[in-house]
Amino acid sequence: MHLEIPDSLEIDFHTALNQDEFDKVVLTRRSVRSYTNEPVPEAILQHCLELALLAPSSSNLQPWEFHWVRSSDLKKRVAEFCYSQPTAKTASDLIVCVARTATWPSHLEQLVKVLKAQPGVSPSAIKYHEVDLPKMLEQGRFGLKGHLRSIKYRLKGLKKVQARRPGGPSDLLLWAVKSTTLAIQTFILAIRAHGFDSCPMEGFDEVRISRLLKLPPDAHIVMVVSVGKRAKNGIYGKRTRLEKERFIKQY
Repeated sequence: MHLEIPDSLEIDFHTALNQDEFDKVVLTRRSVRSYTNEPVPEAILQHCLELALLAPSSSNLQPWEFHWVRSSDLKKRVAEFCYSQPTAKTASDLIVCVARTATWPSHLEQLVKVLKAQPGVSPSAIKYHEVDLPKMLEQGRFGLKGHLRSIKYRLKGLKKVQARRPGGPSDLLLWAVKSTTLAIQTFILAIRAHGFDSCPMEGFDEVRISRLLKLPPDAHIVMVVSVGKRAKNGIYGKRTRLEKERFIKQY
């Protein structure tokens, strides 16, 4: 099972898809804490990872990486660095989800080539990627360009509508993490749609996992996602959410 991205889909984009089936995916997705011994088929996991790559990202720069921990020895080590949580120890697979802040120049270079090769792409779109984006993202030595850009944004924002981020290095990290979380959620929903389960973990030793996987200095582990088939005792309690009025505001 391999994901192919077609030029067009034989569907009416103005017609709703199967809402009931999507609701089932969302309503039955739970953070599973214990799994059975049933493995997740390799083809399914590969397919779900490829679907995750179709998530939206800022300016389509895709600042994410998914490190699929497959060897049993490495899985044991990563699970240990996730505080030996049952969801990590019993998982069929572990996916280390990483946001990168240093890959955007190479991604941008390739995107510009693709845009220039596509018929009908407007010159303004090419200029945005080729000229404007580097000015918005470059940090310079010690992040000096980014910090100066933050100051400029604040000053210009006093008189007119002005984008404020990304400015300095911390803004750039936030920029990368936001896009990466969209891809993680796509992956989690895709896994559930295939009848398997997951648990996004924030409890882990990032330094030790980064060393184990030899991640580069700009790599920030956003989450470690465990994947498997939920065990009977895999759900810890009833799903609880506070009243919707706390979160949904209307104007």
